[in-house]
Amino acid sequence: MVKRRYSDPKNPTAEFEAMRPAFNQAIRLMTQLKPFGPDYLILHAVTQAMTTAAFHFLRDPHFFGGEPPGSFGAPRREGP
Repeated sequence: MVKRRYSDPKNPTAEFEAMRPAFNQAIRLMTQLKPFGPDYLILHAVTQAMTTAAFHFLRDPHFFGGEPPGSFGAPRREGP
């Protein structure tokens, strides 16, 4: 019989941390592809699925990075 390794549902943060390199690699690959081409779209679907799963388990919509839409970080300084 094959021994199976199941993830620890008591620590989902650690499980998603282990997926962070794969998420980052998918993003890197997307930057090298034609936007909205078939390869780009499948990688986009993968990253969206990972983000959705992280939100489901961790309730953190920005676990893999990024900022909320409309967020531009610190206010810009006006003038010289």
